[in-house]
Amino acid sequence: MKLQHLQYYCAACKHKNISKAAREIHVSQPSISMAIREMEQEFGLLLLQRNNKGFVLTEEGYYFCERAQALL
Repeated sequence: MKLQHLQYYCAACKHKNISKAAREIHVSQPSISMAIREMEQEFGLLLLQRNNKGFVLTEEGYYFCERAQALL
């Protein structure tokens, strides 16, 4: 895991939208999506429940966001 991935994840959580997070931190939307998927695979957790309107944080995702913000 990279600190950059945590920054991406926190921005996505803050905006509750990956596209808005990408615009804020000046990266592409797929970069953020890929970073989040890599973290999910690395930890074996589902951080975001994706749907056709975007995503909702899972319970684990909410906790992970709090910890990530504390680290950053």
